[in-house]
Amino acid sequence: MASFAGGKIYSSVAGQEITTAAWTQVTLGGTSFDSDVFASTAANELTVATTGLHGIIGSLGFEENHDAVDTLIAIRVNGTEERRIRFQNGVAHWPCRQIFVMLDLTAGDDVQLWVYQSSGSNATIWDAEAVTSLSLWEIPQQTFEGARIYLDAAQSVSTGTMTKMQLGGETFDVGGWSDIANDQVEAQKTGIALINAQVAFEYGIDDKEVRAELRVDTAALQLARASFEIGHWTVFNVSGLVEVTALDAIEFYVYQNDGFARNAFDGGNAGMGMQVQYMGTI
Repeated sequence: MASFAGGKIYSSVAGQEITTAAWTQVTLGGTSFDSDVFASTAANELTVATTGLHGIIGSLGFEENHDAVDTLIAIRVNGTEERRIRFQNGVAHWPCRQIFVMLDLTAGDDVQLWVYQSSGSNATIWDAEAVTSLSLWEIPQQTFEGARIYLDAAQSVSTGTMTKMQLGGETFDVGGWSDIANDQVEAQKTGIALINAQVAFEYGIDDKEVRAELRVDTAALQLARASFEIGHWTVFNVSGLVEVTALDAIEFYVYQNDGFARNAFDGGNAGMGMQVQYMGTI
């Protein structure tokens, strides 16, 4: 297994204000981890160390509600936009969304996270490592290790309660990472892991909050939050590049406050599920 090469920076200073109707670079002054001097918190960016294929995850949240307001999040490389997402959030819920892209990058390229919002007033960035961050890593040619597990039977998610998903189905397991007896993935090595999970309900959680957490050794290390209109399926993803220790439990939790218990979608690979890939040591 190749050594991991990459870094993650996050919002560590309270109170960054995003002006309405203007693109703004997100201030990312904290470092979660770094190898090969990827992180440049003074410039709020990550710098590519070696030419080749890279993965990028941007995650961003606000500390205010933005009812039916356009919000855009973008990944920029050397000032040029490479990928963006756009969404509107329901009333009374702090938005928190993610963007992911794989790009061929050149050594010295600078990767940044930018945001735009049209609320009519300034909006405050949610300054938490598990919420607002930027990750960049090299994608090496290597032997795969990891697993994917999924919800294999309908599960009721009570309203107002953070619920561990019962992931009893297995799509694949390479290296003994799957632990479906305990509805989790168990780290087999110490290092960096890429985790992705999908939230899926068969109906809209009407203008209410839906939250997803990735937990490692019981600590919430990555969070996504959204709300959806009635008549539309509630489906979104949460991803994180995190440090793990051998035998850590990697778990997927979901919360909804629709006022009623709601069944999660047990659609095999298309439904609720979580996948983990071991990336190597720092």
